[in-house]
Amino acid sequence: MKRKHVIVSLFVVAVMVFLTACSFSVTTAKLKNVVLAKDKDGNTPTSVFSQSDTFYCVGDLVNAPDDTKLTAKWYAVKVVGIKVEPNHLIGERSLTSGSSHFYFSLTHKPGSIWPKGQYKVELYIDDKPAQTLKFEVK
Repeated sequence: MKRKHVIVSLFVVAVMVFLTACSFSVTTAKLKNVVLAKDKDGNTPTSVFSQSDTFYCVGDLVNAPDDTKLTAKWYAVKVVGIKVEPNHLIGERSLTSGSSHFYFSLTHKPGSIWPKGQYKVELYIDDKPAQTLKFEVK
């Protein structure tokens, strides 16, 4: 019986050492009130943009330690008029913050417009998928 107790104790210690060595961390951060909008304050939420709009993704990062990394990856899912692979990454933005209101934006290149079609933005908290929002350009 004593041998079994020693083996279990050694196993627990080994797991703790492994997790510490791997810099294991569990975040409590979450996203709330996330919307796509035509403005950085989120006053004009939408899922349909025009070809000349700037895309905004607005929301709240809550219950987040000060070193939480929030990333937005913007994709052209399926567009017409130009030749790109489906789910083509068109932009990526990151910020490091604690609990706060946030916004990400993506603007088309000067002298161009967004192709019509389907798009999405994927949000990540500390490099882990948190939320995906789909939208279109008409």
